[in-house]
Amino acid sequence: MRSDDPLAERECVSPEDLLSAPVILPRRMKVQSELANWFGTVYEKLDILLTTNFSTNGIIMVTHGLGRLLCISGSLPYMDKTHIAARSLNPFLQVTAVLAWKRGAVHSEATERFIQIIRKQSQSR
Repeated sequence: MRSDDPLAERECVSPEDLLSAPVILPRRMKVQSELANWFGTVYEKLDILLTTNFSTNGIIMVTHGLGRLLCISGSLPYMDKTHIAARSLNPFLQVTAVLAWKRGAVHSEATERFIQIIRKQSQSR
């Protein structure tokens, strides 16, 4: 949201808090489904301005006062914190992802290195 948004004063926002202005959602259907579950019955009351594949585009819309963006925390480093205020959702929402590749396929060196890193990271958890 913009830094002058009334919700920017809060530490986190609830589903009901997000009814007071249009929202910009991720385009991915799985993420929208998880958000719909998080919003519960409030989801039907949302004013969804648009969906986008790129949080940077959503950030531009927010900067111009068009709505509030729901995005992953990985997008936060790209936000201009002088104009944008990011707040956590309450209750907390954690979206899961699955990474898969074809076993036995020939991959580029970069792909193989990436797979090794992912395997190492998943084993250390």
